[in-house]
Amino acid sequence: AILTDTGSFHYSGISPRTFDICREALLAGVDPVLVARNVYDSNNLGRLKLFGAVLSAMQIDPAGRIATVYVNHEMARAAGGTYDDTEGLVNLPLTVKEIQAVVFFKQAEGDQYRVSMRSKGLIDVGAVAKEFGGGGHRNAAGCTVTGAIETFRKLFVEKIGGAIESQDGRSAELRRWAEQEP
Repeated sequence: AILTDTGSFHYSGISPRTFDICREALLAGVDPVLVARNVYDSNNLGRLKLFGAVLSAMQIDPAGRIATVYVNHEMARAAGGTYDDTEGLVNLPLTVKEIQAVVFFKQAEGDQYRVSMRSKGLIDVGAVAKEFGGGGHRNAAGCTVTGAIETFRKLFVEKIGGAIESQDGRSAELRRWAEQEP
């Protein structure tokens, strides 16, 4: 669980205690190679095909910073996968250097979608989810929406784009302040 709970040591909540636990596990005889294989090398073909279908439908905002992806029941059936096979998919677009946030729409029933959001750094998707009656925290949040997916794609990109712009403005302000002569 420590491998997945830390996002393979990508998350900011990692502490010295995290590594103490890893050390204790190694001393107790845990095989880290076997753990990694069980987590990362245990996919089925339907999962891989479903990832391909979802990623081929991915859209990137004009600024190249926000990815939106979706899955519906038909995509899962056609790929020979299940909704469980989409576990972790929301994080994949974040591996692209320029992508700062991802919005993943998973069809529930009809035009109802469960929305999962992930972000890097200080981009607060939790605040966006809260606007839609959802919750979470700064870098991982979710909500449920009902309506046309294209409407919500645009709306979420707009909201998250505003959060990115706000953060970029604060970052630029801090850089200017740091560069001032003492």
